[in-house]
Amino acid sequence: STDDAIELSASEGIIVNAHVSTDGHNISLTAGTAIELTNNGSLDTGSGEAHVALVANSGGILMGPSSFIDGADGAVSLAATGEIALSKIFSTGDVFVTTSGGSIQAADNVTGTNHVDGKTVALSSAGGVGVENRPLLVKINTPGNGGELDAIAVAGIDIEVAPGGLSFGEVRSSGGDIRILARGTDETLIPSASIIEAPSGNVTLTLGGSLHLQPTGTIIAAGEIEIIGDSLVADVTAADQ
Repeated sequence: STDDAIELSASEGIIVNAHVSTDGHNISLTAGTAIELTNNGSLDTGSGEAHVALVANSGGILMGPSSFIDGADGAVSLAATGEIALSKIFSTGDVFVTTSGGSIQAADNVTGTNHVDGKTVALSSAGGVGVENRPLLVKINTPGNGGELDAIAVAGIDIEVAPGGLSFGEVRSSGGDIRILARGTDETLIPSASIIEAPSGNVTLTLGGSLHLQPTGTIIAAGEIEIIGDSLVADVTAADQ
């Protein structure tokens, strides 16, 4: 633990194999290749709005199943050029996860927890986000009050949302299906100007509670749009895009 910010830059890879914490100061790791947090590895800013930033310039970011990143009230950002495997990220601030050359998936053997917990959770992938039988588990802390789910992918998007509420921002899969499972949500909001789009696939929303589609909020699919609620199933076949 330290009372100062942590800034570490390496020409090759970075491995975090212990608990690293600050007393409300930034943590920044920049690797020439990949970044790994082992089962013993964790990053914790302690309190306040200090940020955590991980950059893997030529590789992925791998979190072991027992590792975690705690950003307190600050933003957490992960950027890589390869695969990203997520264990546990918590923050009441925004969480950004981006890879320009891989997918965003759950780390192996992670159970009983959200993989990403933030105000706005923004995921961008050159591959997929989650997989159909193993979705990425996400919690949106303040839906309807600035918090939203954003996910952009080339392949499919498979996300399970923790109980609470859900507000969509921009969710797009250019080459696959979109499947959002949110059975524990009290209310799901598709605000004005938000979009859920699968121009080459299907959109399936499995929701609890009520769904509010506001003016200019949009759902688009090349195939089927299926909205499943506690007492409602709506099937829409969209025109070819």
